[in-house]
Amino acid sequence: MQIRELIGSDNISAQTLIFDILGSEFQVDRNLFINELDLKDIKKSYQNEGETFFVAEDGNKIVGTIGVKKEADDTALIRRLFVHPEYRKKGYGHTLLLKALDFCKMYGYKKVEFRGTSRMVSAIALCKRCGFHERGILNLGTVELHRLIYNLNF
Repeated sequence: MQIRELIGSDNISAQTLIFDILGSEFQVDRNLFINELDLKDIKKSYQNEGETFFVAEDGNKIVGTIGVKKEADDTALIRRLFVHPEYRKKGYGHTLLLKALDFCKMYGYKKVEFRGTSRMVSAIALCKRCGFHERGILNLGTVELHRLIYNLNF
């Protein structure tokens, strides 16, 4: 397993992984979020100061993703936490999340937020195991949106 920052030539592989998972597992959830512009050019979307996008590789195959976006001066937002179904429960998601949290510490964020729908059971459970705490649930009709916060200690 290798975790590294996404490079431009990874864009299609990362897009394919994310869209495949969204389409097969989270179609209803995907319809709630019409803005997928960050996936058009992932490298460009996550290039600002304090932002990044990591991929997990097995050989030359991208099997996991995670993005960090600046939400506020002191808060980062974890986005696009996805792992290929064949690679789940093998530490890829955990390693990706820890890498993202290390990045957030390095950039001086005080809080890290993750938002996921009630169908994203594995991602929510992973975040909680890593120290995130539930800060709110928003009922969106067909699904609930969970807001989890991680407080960084320096």
